Amino acid sequence: MGYRNIIVWVMLLVGCATAENESGSGAKTLTGEERAAMLVQIANSSLLEGNPTLALKNLLEAERLDQSNPELYHSKALAFYQKKDLKKAQESVEHALHLNPKFTAANNTLGKILLDLGKVERSKQYFIEALKDPLYVETYKPKTNLGIAYYRTKELKLAKKQFDQVVEESPDTACVAHYYKGHIAYKTHQLDEAILEYNRATRRFCSHFPEAHYALGIAYYKSKRYQDARRKFVEIQDLFPNSRVATQAMKQLRNLP
Repeated sequence: MGYRNIIVWVMLLVGCATAENESGSGAKTLTGEERAAMLVQIANSSLLEGNPTLALKNLLEAERLDQSNPELYHSKALAFYQKKDLKKAQESVEHALHLNPKFTAANNTLGKILLDLGKVERSKQYFIEALKDPLYVETYKPKTNLGIAYYRTKELKLAKKQFDQVVEESPDTACVAHYYKGHIAYKTHQLDEAILEYNRATRRFCSHFPEAHYALGIAYYKSKRYQDARRKFVEIQDLFPNSRVATQAMKQLRNLP
């Protein structure tokens, strides 16, 4: 549901409740906690649309109404993460976990923030904690992140185990898992396997993954499949014009024999 549609829905809901109360029907006006929960949902819609500033405006209003909702502080963390303010994102998600230590999505988010901050060993415990929840439906997220953490600490067998599970359990959301499986194959000099995995990381739902396209081009180059490499680097120019990856692809084109 789009942001404007949610606004209309909330206005209608609040308006109806107030009107019924004033007419003597006995319907109660929304509490502050209920209004805050609605504002959090509106903010989450803004985050999905890539507008963290608007999300934060609604979250600050929600916080004024209710400071006991861990979902609110998790959404604040996601908003700050989108704005690349990792310090404030960490503070917000830690507060969410203070309110609810078993908040699975918040454990994964804190782990991801720590991973981005280079605190790799510490990040692992939060991914492992998230994976203890048998009701969590998005386990591919902490499994992928834990795999990345193991990859960065050179525990390649453990990393591959996580990525294999993601590919098996959530094939449609395994873009990053295939990408890192390609990295593992590349590091162990299995270039054909690396090409296969990078290729999978650029298919269907993964088609807008520029780093995977670039990695595939490099794997072609290292395998001396120069025509395939040339086609891939040219394709990157078309798919991702004026991007950092396109600039790198252009440099590689100049190096091809």
